[in-house]
Amino acid sequence: GHFIGLQFSTPRVDANFQFIRKDGTTQTVTDTTVVVDTSIHYLYIDATATSITITLYSDAFVQQATATFTTLLPDSATNLLFVAGVETEENVAKSIDVRGVSGVRHSNR
Repeated sequence: GHFIGLQFSTPRVDANFQFIRKDGTTQTVTDTTVVVDTSIHYLYIDATATSITITLYSDAFVQQATATFTTLLPDSATNLLFVAGVETEENVAKSIDVRGVSGVRHSNR
């Protein structure tokens, strides 16, 4: 599939949140250097015709990490959907709280 977003993986033994993207073939993971915690975080994704910038903010809206990608992007003709999920590796309950989603369709992407 084609996607871009934020991920944390226990099987991959991540200590930090990771920016992730896939162009339909190649998946790429980029370390944010932001240690995983249970605090609220905000994710902002800005797409243009030639790049995608992902920014991670703290609960106080302090920028924690940002990265701009110009290669291995989802195809500009591919419609992307918002998805949030948790896959547990243990027999314990997990949850994710989505406080809001806002989308704007740029005419050039």
